[in-house]
Parts: sequence; structure tokens; C-alpha cells
Amino acid sequence: MKTYEPYHAIPVRESWEKKKHLMTTRSKIIYIVSVALLVLLYRMLVNIRKSDNVNNRETEQQPLHRSEFNNQEDTERINELALEIRKAERSRLEMLIDLEPKQNRTPDVIIIGARKCGTGALRVFLGSHPLLVTSEESHYYDKHQDKGLGYYKSLLENATAQQLIVDKTPAYFTSLPEDLPSIIKRDCPGVKLIIILCEPVQRSLSDYANRIELPRSKYKNMSFERHIELLLPQAQKLLNDDAFEDVLLAVKKNAHLTTYLTGAYSYFLPRWVNAFPKDRLLILNGESFLKDPGLTIVSIQEFLAVPVMLQRRDFFTNRATGLSCLRTWWDDMYGVADLDDSRFHLCLEKKIKGRTRSRVSKYKLRPRAEEKLREFYEPFNKDLRDLLWEDWSWLR
Repeated sequence: MKTYEPYHAIPVRESWEKKKHLMTTRSKIIYIVSVALLVLLYRMLVNIRKSDNVNNRETEQQPLHRSEFNNQEDTERINELALEIRKAERSRLEMLIDLEPKQNRTPDVIIIGARKCGTGALRVFLGSHPLLVTSEESHYYDKHQDKGLGYYKSLLENATAQQLIVDKTPAYFTSLPEDLPSIIKRDCPGVKLIIILCEPVQRSLSDYANRIELPRSKYKNMSFERHIELLLPQAQKLLNDDAFEDVLLAVKKNAHLTTYLTGAYSYFLPRWVNAFPKDRLLILNGESFLKDPGLTIVSIQEFLAVPVMLQRRDFFTNRATGLSCLRTWWDDMYGVADLDDSRFHLCLEKKIKGRTRSRVSKYKLRPRAEEKLREFYEPFNKDLRDLLWEDWSWLR
């Protein structure tokens, strides 16, 4: 297999200076006042530190060390000021957004997969950023492409010039036609893609759980073991014997095959890697996102070159469900709400999330089924490791 350089995206975006001409006179005033407020808050923070510096020198007559600022009272005051600065910056962005006209256009960002690896959680959390406008799955390229780009635009939310429109449709990862990446590049100039990949055995269980709960599923009462026995050999034969286009066609005809085909990431990923440069394609480790969502969300904001409004410490785990939550620090209720009370924060819903990998899981992976799937995915995991030059734990 052809090897590739390590895949690390470099964020590239038009600078703020180039967009100043779009601002109205009123928005410029708001911008200046907001910046002045931020400077004032910063000076207050500096003065606090200078005051502590003087007090410590008077009492100890010793050089000031960084550790002297680490007492609890100072830390709390600094954190409070830092939060106020973030709130001011968010308010500034929201005011500018309200003043600018909204446009109807093709997406700036598409989350193309992989299905059941956390794409829904990405959409929920990213949607809380003022500069990211997220939409439900459009399925334009796998179901509605014949209706034209005007129809595609109508499926997405409108946004201002400085906002980014995000489409999340994980079906694209395994969708026809074979040259879909080139079509997307043509239709959406400058678009950036995000792909999140997770451990394929657990992913297949999650996909199975989701599909058998659909109202009209023909496998509704079938066990996972029986499902594997029936469909895994078909998936294996397709990957071994059929042309790439034929595999994509089989996926379209029988969506249940994606329960096992999707996790063969190294089979579907090269067409996306070959079509998009490194600064426009971000590939994420879904297992890392599951354990530390804040770190992944920060990396996405950096990739998209938007202010890092959502920080790592803003995320926590709901003790009742084991699912991730985002502290809504910009909300008026934040200061009085219990930080661990999910009613006052943005939490993933246990009704639609966590069927297989949370404290409310309904489905468990049995040893025999796990063994069959691990054997099936082993060669694809090896190829993926060579393709990405990544040492993710589940690829070893």
C-alpha cells in the first residue's frame, strides 16, 4: 500500500483584518468598546498580580516566585476574570453577528463520518460556538444531488460572512459515486472536511443497535451474533472480490452492510486523503474524543481557525449516564447552577446516545462476537496505521 506523510491539518483562514471592511459603522463602535473592555479586564488581572507581588515582598523580603500566586484565593479571582473576558468576547461576537446580514450558501465544513463514532456529539458541542452554524444531516450527496445546489443550500442554516456553516452527514464516507470527494471540492470551494474514526468492533455494535431499533428494520428481533453470522461474510466477500464502485453500490442497496463495512476505514479513506490537502482534512481519534471531548473540540476550533471559545475544562462527565456535558458558562444560570446538574448544561441525551458505551448501555459485546470482528478488522487497522502514521491504541 502507498504510504503517506503524517496527517496533521494546518488551519488556514482569511484574517480578521481582511474582513474589517464588511463591518458597519455601528459594529466598529461595538468592536472598539468590546476591545477596550477586554483591555480593562486584563489590566485588572495585572494589577491583582502586582498587588500580590508588593505584599509578598513586604512580608518576606524575598524574590517573588510563580508558586506564590498559586493559593486558592488568587486562583479563584484569576479564573473569575478569565471567565468574564471569555463572556465579553462571546458577547462581542454575538453582537457583530446580529448586525451582519445572513447568507444562504454551501457549507464551509462537512463532517463526513464515520457513522457511530461521535459525529452527532461533535455537531451538538460545536453548535454552541457563536461562529459555527450547524445543521442536521442533509444527505444531499447520497440522496438529493439531482435537485441541485440550490436545494442543498436550502437544507442548511443561513450564516453571516464570518460564520462557518457546518453540515454533518456521516453517510458520505461510504457513499457513491467513487469521485464524490472531487464533486464536493467542485461544489463547495474551500470546504474543510472532518472525519472521526473510532475502534471498529465497538462501532459495529453501536451501528447494529441503532439500526435494529428503527421502526421498519427487517432485522429488528435479530441478535448481534446472528446479525454477524448473516452479514459479515457478505461484507468480507465484497471487500475481497468486488470493485470499489460495486462495494459503494452494495452499501446503497443494503444499509445494514455498513454495520461492518464502515469500520474497514483503510478501504474507504484513501479517496478522501488523495482528494483533499492536509490543511482541509482533519482526521480525529474517536476514542480520544470519548474520553476527553474538550481536547478534541479545541483541536477542531484551531483547525477551523475560529477563536477557541470552548475550552477543555468546560467539559465534564454526567455521573448518572457517563455521557459528556458542556458547561454553558455563557448562560445567566451558570453562576447559580450546580456544575454537575445536567439540567443546566449541554449534555448528550441518553435516549439517543450511549446505547453501547455508557452507564446506561442496553447492548453488550459478547466474547465470541468480539473475536470474529477483531479478526475481520485486523488487516484494515494495520493498513490504517500505515496510512495515517498514527499510533492510536486501538490500532496496535
